[in-house]
Amino acid sequence: MLGNSIALVLIYAAICVFLGWRSGRGEKDDEYMIAGRSLNTFSFVATVVASYIGGGAIVAYIAYVYQFGVSAVAVYLGAAPCQMI
Repeated sequence: MLGNSIALVLIYAAICVFLGWRSGRGEKDDEYMIAGRSLNTFSFVATVVASYIGGGAIVAYIAYVYQFGVSAVAVYLGAAPCQMI
């Protein structure tokens, strides 16, 4: 059973790497990192804020689960619909 799970994860990872390699051919690293210098101010600020909030949420979530256990998942699942409104 565990062997099947590991095999599925490895297959998924190989597919992701292949798709990334295939779609990234001909692209330069500089163009990817700066979006071809075509972002307007709003898009740039939205990207930075989303990255900041997402990183903070992941760190806070890990600490919350460490403190209160797996039952803390219910808090985040219950709060998700409210954040979409």
